[in-house]
Amino acid sequence: MGDWFNPQAAEGYIRYLCNPLRSSYELHLLLKDMRSLLPKIDVPVLFIHSRDDDYILPYQAEWLYEQTGSQDKELIWVEKANHHITQDGDTSIVFQAVAEFIERHSNS
Repeated sequence: MGDWFNPQAAEGYIRYLCNPLRSSYELHLLLKDMRSLLPKIDVPVLFIHSRDDDYILPYQAEWLYEQTGSQDKELIWVEKANHHITQDGDTSIVFQAVAEFIERHSNS
């Protein structure tokens, strides 16, 4: 899952050498269902993704954003963070974006 931009954040991280076959199959089924449901989403949605994620590639985040039916959606990019954007890189960007999203939509 790529290198860590913040080596201290990687301390204690357990990396699996492969994805179990059963969980890969379950993910396949979930994604199959998700494809048909994305256009039906009509609630606010916040996507946050790292351009440096080499596990879920950036074009996949863009595809999710485009396919989501909500008129109130936002895609925020973070830089220099791996797949673990809540632990690696400048996590304050992620936490601030989530806090602002919740604040904006908490009275809706």
